[in-house]
Amino acid sequence: MAKIAAIIDRIILAIVFIVSMTMVFSIFLQVLFRYILSSPLYWTEELARYCFIYIVFIGGAWAGKNLSHLGVDYFVNKLPARGKNAIYCLVDVLIIVFSISISIIAMPVVRVNMGQLSPALHVPMGLVYIAIPIGFIFCAFYYLQHLIDDLRVLGGKKVC
Repeated sequence: MAKIAAIIDRIILAIVFIVSMTMVFSIFLQVLFRYILSSPLYWTEELARYCFIYIVFIGGAWAGKNLSHLGVDYFVNKLPARGKNAIYCLVDVLIIVFSISISIIAMPVVRVNMGQLSPALHVPMGLVYIAIPIGFIFCAFYYLQHLIDDLRVLGGKKVC
């Protein structure tokens, strides 16, 4: 599992890096052509928007790996260790179920939109929408890792 996780980590970081650089370059070109050369490029804004969509969903999975998502843990921190750990395990399971559900629900949307082309770039919109199931599949994978790690801890400190 650790080797698979390392490969997925590299893939996610590469995707987010490449897409981020593409977005920055696209915005730079837009500013350059609009304000310096006085002839704006019509496709750069659309490319930047689609790059941002990928950054949000794929980067969201990376945030899940690092447990960086926002959460309200005031009441959870008031619980004893066994209660905290039970809540964390429950949250992991709920996020896994939610992520898999969203991935399954999003696939027909991706298929339907493969026939629709974007206005400026003329790429299938399904390629934009596929960021949703990909990001949620990666998120489910990372929360499954968290759950497995919780299950490995023994000695009365963890409930699950």
